Amino acid sequence: MKKVRFSGKKIQIDRKTIILDREIDDLIVINHKIIVLLKVHITQGRDHNLICLNDYGNILWIAELPNRPVDLPNTSSLELDFYWSIRASHPLSVGTFSSYNCEIDINTGKLISQEFTR
Repeated sequence: MKKVRFSGKKIQIDRKTIILDREIDDLIVINHKIIVLLKVHITQGRDHNLICLNDYGNILWIAELPNRPVDLPNTSSLELDFYWSIRASHPLSVGTFSSYNCEIDINTGKLISQEFTR
């Protein structure tokens, strides 16, 4: 894999610079895929702020967010939700604002599992 760095809205892949429309909060590289956690820019709604790029800067997927189980008592609505942190790379594990730990399929961005942690 090429050398990858980030600052603000820019990702540097070797000598190529990609400029995103939002600032980057975190970034990891897994199996030649660049997983980017974008800074949150909303105060309501669901922000799909976890994306995957190839080393040319093309978006491969935008990660799904978890759904709230109907049988979980005393939980707030997921009207406001976004990915909060990248927790592990193998498997890709990310935390959400709504207190879920989620495993994401590295090839598709689909939610494999979600665990409520509060």
